[in-house]
Amino acid sequence: MITIKNDILSATINPLGAELKSLKNLKTGFEYLWQADPAYWNRSAPILFPIVGEVKNGAYRVDGNEYSLGRHGFARDSVFEITKHTNDDVLLTLKNDSETVKKYPFEFEFSVGYLLQRNSILTTFTIRNPSTQNIYFSVGAHPGFNLPAKQLEDYYIEFEKPETLERWLLKDNVFSGETETIVSNSTRLPLSASLFDKDAIVFKNMASKKLSLKSFSGDYTLTMDFEGFPYFGIWTKPNCHEFVCLEPWCGLADNASSNGDFKEKEGVIELVAGQVFRRVFQLSF
Repeated sequence: MITIKNDILSATINPLGAELKSLKNLKTGFEYLWQADPAYWNRSAPILFPIVGEVKNGAYRVDGNEYSLGRHGFARDSVFEITKHTNDDVLLTLKNDSETVKKYPFEFEFSVGYLLQRNSILTTFTIRNPSTQNIYFSVGAHPGFNLPAKQLEDYYIEFEKPETLERWLLKDNVFSGETETIVSNSTRLPLSASLFDKDAIVFKNMASKKLSLKSFSGDYTLTMDFEGFPYFGIWTKPNCHEFVCLEPWCGLADNASSNGDFKEKEGVIELVAGQVFRRVFQLSF
């Protein structure tokens, strides 16, 4: 495990998956991050690469060749190399190898950086294309946050701007094509257990690039800035009141109508040979 800290926060990162495992307030001792209790969910903040969600039937094609990939890709279960580590900053890197090419036929250098700045942590995703051909991928984050009140109904999402939002519904882990409006010209989405009876809440067209998770009592506020991430997920386990995940994504699960061609996948990113893709999101407490 790797630890970084400043005067306000400490963060612990596991090189396995480059996953944030702890995020504590040093003044109060409060742990913001979900602690992977297997009774509910055995992860804390997995990194999603080279896909977000699932590909239809667990398989996809590139240039006529078929490959298999599990949910959210392989980065979350891969060991990253520590390429930089200071008191308040760490960078971890994963590169293609003989194992990744069996599941994902592209060369890549994927780096995840964490930087503490006062009461905030910045997470940076950097994907480099070292090959002579274009590569295709998706990338996203899946951090879970402790809910001290242990009651979802005590919390709400506050959007940066008034929103009218449809959630895109999942069936058998891919999008069915059906939607359901759950926010109508409002800056608030009150949370409840029943919201997650139909799996994750997925938004495709949010105007806001910042939102907050807040308690109605006013004693809890977590703010996420996610400029450059076109999709967003909110999730917890059914009937769970222990944590909620806020998930900025560049990419999506397949649609039920998907033809399996990875290059035509909704939300997939095409990166030209020799170029770099970078996205940053910030959590403030």
